[in-house]
Amino acid sequence: KAIGFYKKDLKIKLLSLGEDHPSTATTYNNLGSAYKAQGNYHKAISYYDKALRIKLEILGEDHPSTATTYNNLGSTYKAQKDYKKAIRYYKKDIKISLVSLGENHPSTAMTYNNLGSAYKAKGSYDQAIKHYEKALIISLKSLGETHPNTATTYNNLGGIYKAKKNYHQAISYYDKALEILHQVFKGKKHPYIKITYGNLAGVYNKMANKAKARLFLQKYENY
Repeated sequence: KAIGFYKKDLKIKLLSLGEDHPSTATTYNNLGSAYKAQGNYHKAISYYDKALRIKLEILGEDHPSTATTYNNLGSTYKAQKDYKKAIRYYKKDIKISLVSLGENHPSTAMTYNNLGSAYKAKGSYDQAIKHYEKALIISLKSLGETHPNTATTYNNLGGIYKAKKNYHQAISYYDKALEILHQVFKGKKHPYIKITYGNLAGVYNKMANKAKARLFLQKYENY
């Protein structure tokens, strides 16, 4: 249904605004996102490429909206497990973000996180850590210690150290994430908290600490 309505939108925009209009690019981008959500990655990339061509022509290489489409392409190639292309597009996104938004902007931190996740999926753990740490520095400066985005980056770092089998370091980061989330949501239920319980259960299980693994698994299941 989403695709059907976006296509109606596109038909009108092509007639009234033409192919080379930023609003037409937005609809191509929306169609790409709908196809990506459907798991039709080839179609998604086709529409993102159309959006990108218009944005490069009308808005230029250094526009935040161009960066958004680079990010969308990066995430789609990552979903396809084409990590080389994902990394390439995330790097283009970061380059623009640094120029247009600056080093200390939350969106720049998000792209560093995305790039870290692509390196992690590729198995380049040291590169992943490097980019997660950049994201963390920005989050701490721009959002502060007690923000969900900061907790997300701590969780990401925990995951990479778990993958490297540095379980004590992983627990340290997961604990930081959990502490922030409890402060932010103050007794309210939130899926991030449940995810972090599951992460801690997993790492304690890897350490063969059955008591702690069971404790966090129960928290996860009863949350």
